[in-house]
Amino acid sequence: MPAKVLELPLTLTPAQEAIDACTARFKAVEAGRRFGKTEYGLFASCKAAAAPDTDNWYIAPTYGQAKEIAWRRLLQILPPSIIKKKHETSLTATLVNRSNISLKGSDNPDTLRGRKLWSVTVEEASYHREYIWSDIIR
Repeated sequence: MPAKVLELPLTLTPAQEAIDACTARFKAVEAGRRFGKTEYGLFASCKAAAAPDTDNWYIAPTYGQAKEIAWRRLLQILPPSIIKKKHETSLTATLVNRSNISLKGSDNPDTLRGRKLWSVTVEEASYHREYIWSDIIR
């Protein structure tokens, strides 16, 4: 069965398109303010969630930052027709294909344990404790 194309109300910049075209398993983006790192991270999470029955996380340094930085924008990006339900408390959008996009904070590391993840976007990576990536997420 061919993959379903998810149309999102976003236009990537040429630099974001270059990142998206990269086939590396892990991508690290170092760029200045106003580059669109958050916007691209949300795009990447939505794109990954087009695969059915997957868990996709966007992780900020704190839960509050995830909510402040990305939750409203995520709901603007996702077409309402593909959102099956959204949970404001857990910052999770469940799509009609049974995939989830969840916003998390690494300030409570135990909340990051135990899930099999399809994709992860780490916002402001230098502000997370080093072991979060190596010992928990990866």
